[in-house]
Amino acid sequence: MLRGEKPPLNIEITSMTAARIEFTLRNADVSLANSLRRIMLTEVPTLAIDTVTVRENTGVLHDEYLAHRLGLLPITSTFAHEYQFQHECSCTKKCPRCHVAYELKITNTEHEPLVVTHRDLRPVNAHIAAIGNEIPLPADPPLRDEQEFSARPGESAIVITKLARNQSLDITAEAFKGTGLLHSKWTPAATAVFQREARVTIDTKKMQSLPLSQRQAFRDSCPSNVFDLETKGSYADRVVVRDERACTFCDDCVNWAIDKKIPDLVAIQEKRGIFHFVVEGTGALDAYQIVESSIKILSDKLKAFEKAVHDGVTNKDKKEGAAKERERLGGAAGDQQVALAAQGAAAAAAAASALPGQI
Repeated sequence: MLRGEKPPLNIEITSMTAARIEFTLRNADVSLANSLRRIMLTEVPTLAIDTVTVRENTGVLHDEYLAHRLGLLPITSTFAHEYQFQHECSCTKKCPRCHVAYELKITNTEHEPLVVTHRDLRPVNAHIAAIGNEIPLPADPPLRDEQEFSARPGESAIVITKLARNQSLDITAEAFKGTGLLHSKWTPAATAVFQREARVTIDTKKMQSLPLSQRQAFRDSCPSNVFDLETKGSYADRVVVRDERACTFCDDCVNWAIDKKIPDLVAIQEKRGIFHFVVEGTGALDAYQIVESSIKILSDKLKAFEKAVHDGVTNKDKKEGAAKERERLGGAAGDQQVALAAQGAAAAAAAASALPGQI
């Protein structure tokens, strides 16, 4: 790498499951890291229920409550990119390319209360073959223990409502493509945060001059257990940095040293260009898909910005060139000559295009 050249961006995945991913972004500016985080929350498209038609509801929850709960169900959105936004679709109202319809038709005929969950939603047949053979269905809840979450033993499901005996629901719900900019129900990330990494430096001479009780008190002053006491070798009872990544910049250790009138005992600084991300999905997309999509969206935005800047500079140069030519030729006569020259160039280009194989 040449002197002055910035090192390339690097992403190192620490851990990954379907619902959660942890990774470290290196050699990046904080503005880039924050842009990536904001895109995860607001610009990665998903499907979500946006229109609910209630034909019958004799349960305890009002129609508005049911519509709200249905809207917050995470819909599997692996193929959301193949759907059209409703306002961009060529159809007049709605079609299988821009929406998915579900029905919820259920009656409790038992004496015990019936728990209605997201698994009771069924896709309407007319929309089954919208995108290949895949049907976007409400997703199972991530990050939850089945027995803890489930309303039915052995089943992980999102509860919509409960029906007493002879109570019924007859509902049609329609899901559309959208982003978190429109409403949070389209946000695929339940959590998208990053933490900067600290550089913790201890003045070893000052630290070793302290009695053991104060060294222990210093270690215990950190709520994140960044420090520890070595217990072996010739440096027994020496305070060491156990885990820099655990530091949250709370400055409790710095304040402890200030209170004890021991200045510069410890220094906490930020390691520039290092960001530790934690992303958890709602279930609409796997966590890695959220990160992957957000990187692509950010890349497309930067390319569009670069093109806009290039086009702006080019247009400015053209305008300045035309103005100089007009000034050289002088006034209205110059305008006329410039226009004639442009017409001549256009005619020459048309003639050249009519002669294939010739340059």
